Amino acid sequence: FIAAKYSKMTYQQLTETYGKDLAITPGAFPIIVDNVGVVGIVGVSGLASDDDHQLIIDGLTTLKQMQEDE
Repeated sequence: FIAAKYSKMTYQQLTETYGKDLAITPGAFPIIVDNVGVVGIVGVSGLASDDDHQLIIDGLTTLKQMQEDE
């Protein structure tokens, strides 16, 4: 599953947990598979950084809800 719960982690928590494996920046978000780790990212560019990030969160939240409804 996509771990949208990580959007609630602070910068410090993310860097302590994933260290050099991630570049923490608005507009990109890790795809993390349980028992595997980071398998990719979702990236958005072209809007303001915060809007890029919000678009990703909204999309992942919608995807997660769709998966739960199946």
